[in-house]
Amino acid sequence: MKEYYRNNVCQSIGIDEVNSATNSLFAYMKHNTPLNDQFSERDKAHMVDVRSLIKKAGWAYYACIVVIVLLFYIMHQSDSRVFLRNAANTFVTVGILAGGMLSFAYLAGRNFSGAFTVFHKLLFDNDLWLLDPKHDLLIRLFPEQFFYDFAAETMRRTAISCAILVVIAFAFYYFSFRPFRKTHTRQRRKL
Repeated sequence: MKEYYRNNVCQSIGIDEVNSATNSLFAYMKHNTPLNDQFSERDKAHMVDVRSLIKKAGWAYYACIVVIVLLFYIMHQSDSRVFLRNAANTFVTVGILAGGMLSFAYLAGRNFSGAFTVFHKLLFDNDLWLLDPKHDLLIRLFPEQFFYDFAAETMRRTAISCAILVVIAFAFYYFSFRPFRKTHTRQRRKL
């Protein structure tokens, strides 16, 4: 609701219509309940594509988690120091990839309208995303600024996650070499 007020949606559409439309969208996304009549046919057709895309993204997310868990299981079968080093390398790789994504997102944010258009052209094979504010409620509920704010918050959370991954990677590196350092130091003292 905060974003609706921030983007003057409640003021321009009316709080009752915003609440009704939002409840209809949530019901559609969660339970595939048909959208109410506030939405145009074009809105409804675009939401079919959006729902499908979000479902695919969810499956990809869970598939990545399964792959990561399997990789950690396979790596754990090795020596503990080797496991820690491999885990650290994994976290560093993920951190670098996420950092690259953040860099791309930062550059996209510098020309958000252009990046928003490219995003839609890449992910949708039709022009249903080109909505008219005179006829289509969806574009009035979610103006471009809404998506800019969403992208900025996603970038912020991703940056925090990257920082956490880097700290974990350094901890893994530290502990993977620590036993070696103690043993190596003891051997030199004996000589």
